[in-house]
Amino acid sequence: MKDFPSEKWLFWIYYPLVSIGINLIGQGNSFSGLVQIPSFYTDLILAFVLSFLAGYYLRFIWRLPQYPTQANSKYVKERLLWGLLLPFAVCVSVEVIYLVWLLDIPLDKSPVFVLDSPLMFIFILIANLFYLGRFLFENQKKIIDAKSAEIKSIKASKNGEFITVAQTNK
Repeated sequence: MKDFPSEKWLFWIYYPLVSIGINLIGQGNSFSGLVQIPSFYTDLILAFVLSFLAGYYLRFIWRLPQYPTQANSKYVKERLLWGLLLPFAVCVSVEVIYLVWLLDIPLDKSPVFVLDSPLMFIFILIANLFYLGRFLFENQKKIIDAKSAEIKSIKASKNGEFITVAQTNK
């Protein structure tokens, strides 16, 4: 069974493309027009910082250990809830603060709630789906490994009878 793809591609390809994409789509101007706007560069820096911080946060919460008594569905629901809502709320809040306090752009004239927020939510959702797929793949691998260990524990005796060897986990 092959391994699940590494999360390195998220940090090398996905998050930089997300940062650039949100700025290009969210601004609505041509690229040559955006390059001439001084706030475009600070927008890019902010987008890079927020997307990579959200990425590191997602990596952190999806690597938290699962309690032995915790069901897989509860673990996944908690990770998806905290992996979607908190990064989204933080990113939108920081962008609103940036627009209102630093750039003096009123909220009614900014595309933050119309265009940027849905894009951020979709991009965070895609990153979460990657980690969900990774979790499910690793869980499936653990189940298959446990079943193969169980099958190996059945040994044939000399007279053709099967003896089951029970293992205790401490």
